[in-house]
Amino acid sequence: MKRYEQFPHTADIGVRAFGKDLKELFENAAFAMFDIIADLENLTGETTETFNLEAPNNEELLVSWLDELLYSFYTKQLI
Repeated sequence: MKRYEQFPHTADIGVRAFGKDLKELFENAAFAMFDIIADLENLTGETTETFNLEAPNNEELLVSWLDELLYSFYTKQLI
């Protein structure tokens, strides 16, 4: 199964992420975002971050998740 696909969008870049479950879907959405904005070639995976997020539904949780990842990327240079 492919992780994601891009599609044209009038406001920005559209991404459709895929996953066999919610965890994989969130991982692939994050991968898609960073695959578009950063170089993922030399990532080591040595640093981990924990996020505690709540939202009224999965769609809003995904948006909060991606927002937190972007915040860490821009403020701490973490992917």
